Amino acid sequence: MDALLTIVAVLFNYAGPFFLKQILEAIDNPSREARARAYVYALLTFLASLIKVRAGSHVRLVARGALVSDNDISLADPSRYAPPVVWASSGHKNAVPSHGRCL
Repeated sequence: MDALLTIVAVLFNYAGPFFLKQILEAIDNPSREARARAYVYALLTFLASLIKVRAGSHVRLVARGALVSDNDISLADPSRYAPPVVWASSGHKNAVPSHGRCL
């Protein structure tokens, strides 16, 4: 999927100059049909630009997400930095927990 979107982004990167050339050729011909084609090419240039940006941003988003592993996510977990709870062995039935140390 990433390879396909990369190819789409590259192809639409070249679509802008192609449509611009078509617009300039349509402007050289002063007929009404040529002017209508120039407007169509301008719209296609805009749509190609939108598709190129969308495909490129999706490829970058997926690539960035692939770099994040489960280990990186667990490093951000604040509960792993809490000290361990050790039960005080005082022999009483109402022993209270001690954080990281025995009583």
